[in-house]
Amino acid sequence: MLGIGLLIIIASLFIKNDWLCVILAVIGATFIWGSTELKEQAIRAELGWYPFNAPSHKIKPPFESIIKKIKAPHL
Repeated sequence: MLGIGLLIIIASLFIKNDWLCVILAVIGATFIWGSTELKEQAIRAELGWYPFNAPSHKIKPPFESIIKKIKAPHL
């Protein structure tokens, strides 16, 4: 996500239309912010600040068994 955000921001530098340039830059910045926020959310859930949702009412994601094997990141 970080790489996509950087590519979108770089692409916005080459656009002459001001509004489109600004919109692309904001979208790119959102991608960059989101790439760091996902890690922080996982850590907050691990610490118990915001517990994980109960699995009874959750829709299971594709490749769930593979995702569960990946440990949450630590800062």
